[in-house]
Amino acid sequence: MLAFEGDRHVEWFEGNFQDDEKDKMRRLGQNSIIPHRLKYKKFSR
Repeated sequence: MLAFEGDRHVEWFEGNFQDDEKDKMRRLGQNSIIPHRLKYKKFSR
């Protein structure tokens, strides 16, 4: 599995999706697998 994660980081992982999620949580912490809302900047004229 080839995953593009965050700040231009590419991670290669041999295995299935569940194993990849466990590895990602081990590498990046618990907050990495919890989805969060994107914030957009308002336009000004």
